[in-house]
Amino acid sequence: MTQVNIRMDDDLKARADALFSELGLNMTTAVTMFIRQALQRGGIPFEVTTRPQTSRAAGKSVFGAMKKYANPALLAQEEGAWVAAIEEKYAHR
Repeated sequence: MTQVNIRMDDDLKARADALFSELGLNMTTAVTMFIRQALQRGGIPFEVTTRPQTSRAAGKSVFGAMKKYANPALLAQEEGAWVAAIEEKYAHR
């Protein structure tokens, strides 16, 4: 077994630890998963770009998937409420 040491910002590590904990993981397991995925895919297991990501999964978002069930008159309000709830939940991290 090999030990790997990395340096990162304290706040970044704390936020990552909190996220991984919610997922039932620790930092070692999360990094190992990343490396396994990189090896399986033959590269970084996500898109690396200088442009900001505007939606998930190549244009598919939860809003698009659920749009057919939504009231068209309330779409903007529902999307805004969902985004606000997520921002509130993760604002303290």
